[in-house]
Amino acid sequence: MTPDVIDTAVAPRRPAPSPTVLDVFVVWHPGDRIGRDIRNALFDHYHSDVFSGLAGGAVEVYGRSEPAPGSDTPPAITTRVGSAGSGPAATHSPAMFSVILVVVGRHLVQASMKEGPWREYLEDLLRLRDDDAAPGKILVLPVMPENRIESQGTPVARLLERQGVSGSRGLQQIINGDPAAAHGALARDLGQTIVQELLREPGDPVRITVFVSHARDDIPRADHVSVTPHGPVAKVQALANRTRLATFIDLHDLQGGEEWDAAIRDRASHSALLMVRTDKYASREWTQREVLEAKQADMPVVCLSSLTSGEQRGSFLMDHVPTVAYPVDSTTERGGDAGGLESRDSLTATQERAVITALNRLVDEALKRALWRRQEIPRDVEARLGASSQDAAAESGSNNDGFDAAPVHPPEPLMLTSFLTAHKQAFPQDHHLWLLHPDPPLLPPEHEIMVDLCALSGYERDQVHLLTPRTFFAAGGVWGDGEPSLNNSNLALERPLATRMLGISMAKSPDLEARGLSDRHLELAVAEVAQMMLLAGGGVTYAGAIGTHAPDLTAAVIDTVVRYVNAAKQEQHRHPGTRAAGQRLHPGDMFSLTVPRMVLSKRESLDRLARVTEALAAFGRVDVVDEHGRLIDLDQAQLWTDSDPELLARAYSSVRGVLPQFCDARLLIGGKTAPASQSDSKGYAGAIPGIIEEALYTVRAGQPLFIAGGFGGAAAVLAHELGIGAGIPVSEASLAAVRALPTCRDAVEEIASGFDPTLTGLNASDLERLAATQRASELAGLIARGLSACATDAGGTDA
Repeated sequence: MTPDVIDTAVAPRRPAPSPTVLDVFVVWHPGDRIGRDIRNALFDHYHSDVFSGLAGGAVEVYGRSEPAPGSDTPPAITTRVGSAGSGPAATHSPAMFSVILVVVGRHLVQASMKEGPWREYLEDLLRLRDDDAAPGKILVLPVMPENRIESQGTPVARLLERQGVSGSRGLQQIINGDPAAAHGALARDLGQTIVQELLREPGDPVRITVFVSHARDDIPRADHVSVTPHGPVAKVQALANRTRLATFIDLHDLQGGEEWDAAIRDRASHSALLMVRTDKYASREWTQREVLEAKQADMPVVCLSSLTSGEQRGSFLMDHVPTVAYPVDSTTERGGDAGGLESRDSLTATQERAVITALNRLVDEALKRALWRRQEIPRDVEARLGASSQDAAAESGSNNDGFDAAPVHPPEPLMLTSFLTAHKQAFPQDHHLWLLHPDPPLLPPEHEIMVDLCALSGYERDQVHLLTPRTFFAAGGVWGDGEPSLNNSNLALERPLATRMLGISMAKSPDLEARGLSDRHLELAVAEVAQMMLLAGGGVTYAGAIGTHAPDLTAAVIDTVVRYVNAAKQEQHRHPGTRAAGQRLHPGDMFSLTVPRMVLSKRESLDRLARVTEALAAFGRVDVVDEHGRLIDLDQAQLWTDSDPELLARAYSSVRGVLPQFCDARLLIGGKTAPASQSDSKGYAGAIPGIIEEALYTVRAGQPLFIAGGFGGAAAVLAHELGIGAGIPVSEASLAAVRALPTCRDAVEEIASGFDPTLTGLNASDLERLAATQRASELAGLIARGLSACATDAGGTDA
């Protein structure tokens, strides 16, 4: 790891999830609509299951297109090197690394031809790119258009002086029938560039190299005599040549005079290894050694499974890695006739897609490895326990305080045996073990074997902690100066937020896109908060129905609960041996939907809620609150047909007034600021904005109120008016709309006079961070911290 990114100072005690390592900003002119597609595609990719195991939001993706509140340019981009743009910027701290992708399109070129905000914005980006401090910290890259666009004499032409990444080719391959190599090209090219240009460590190759590990005996006869690839190894080489990746295949790349044993070991321990697992692969000594070298070096490993007849025996060395299925026609693999032309073409296309999928996954694993090694706890482990530190410790016989290991991959016997031996030699007095690895947690049988190995090495069984970021922080984990600690050492029995319910008030704000955010950011924030609450033993409550609003935040809550239930059923969040027969999966209700009857105007909404109630009956409640604030059974609920605005306003006030009965605290996110009308059906329903009215009843009930203003809307206005969001950009239109309504002004004044920040369990600095952050993981961590420190008593609406 490069010295300039390691802080060797002893860290203070830190209870919150790790800060974001990488910010990705996608810049596009509003007229070039593909920019939004690229932003969304990258957001989905970096928040997919592949990267979900990293601590906190390791990668965040933001847009820069719509003018920021109070500005004629997009929000400024803030990096560790400097800022670009004159508009207001997000007030959270910049990530350690930043990537700025400028989507080159016709409208951007035209807007930059003359003096104006877009030309100035691009000039700022170029100054940032050319800053002496930029190398190794930020990248400014063009996203190449599908067709060449003339840009001479504009800032875009200077952007194009450097190689960019694929844009539309990677997005449109499904509808345009692009070749297999275009599948995932955008994320693959970007991930490779980030690893090579920003996150490369000493000893790593300049270019990501795919070590193609294979059994020579399984190479089809045709591939020895034909230039057309038939078997998986030949197809891997052919398709990799159509990407920007390098490859190493010993059959072709070992040079005359090289010591092949040393060369293969060295390449395997410094490359991304692709196991082409054919029938004889697992039973060959050298394929086993290649995998062993890669795993011991904690390098990325992906398996391309292409078994034809099967294996006589497997190998424990080769498990515990991501696997991609390679469809095999046994006749073709043996050099025979595969059948008709159409079936051969279909099989070939499927095989090529599998190979590209495996190569893409290798790049993702390489990026994941690089990101993990730059997160706080892994960096701390590396700084304290490098080779020189361990040598010094061995001489002094000291006990290690802090995490002992933070491997990129979940622990397995292969990794633990060598690590435990070396660690015990360095720290002979150390009888506890703290190991952090990416999510998901080990399953109980795996966990038991790992603990047995640690006990055999001299560690006390009850002092062996094999954790993931989410299980560590959800258990109230604190680390830094001295030994890590857990408020609750066993997540299965006692959790810091057991039976506590967090009410969430949220809705899409009118200025969401102007802040560089999208519906996906709101959904992610809700999912992260819900997940953290569930892991800590609590639950969430929300006053909304499924499919009645966009984005569907109710569905985001339910999806999170379903994922948690599936994981809990596998006992992923438990230590082994703690669950008694018949014990519930969770200390209390995981969720509660208190659905205002007024949003149930269609039979489909009732039917969806009925299905949710049946599917999750053991884990939560779905109730309807009528226009008088009374709970009624879902089966008894009638569709709402009245459109009288005064009746609706009274009904919503009645519902919001009883919401504190269903939870212990409330979180505000986003929110509408203008009333619904014939010209604007997306406004709020009720006498005043729902976010503000629910905040009012929360304060009256003496419950903790958490305000997340970074997502704009009514929550941002409220944070501004309460003086806890001084740096948050606030839409003048939203501010004026709230201040213009006397009843709304009065409500804000009452909230300001009754708001007690000490009830949140957060200090002034943390409240400012909460009010400003746009990072879902930081938001969830702050909520968990505050509620763990000081929990009390407070559901939310879509309005």
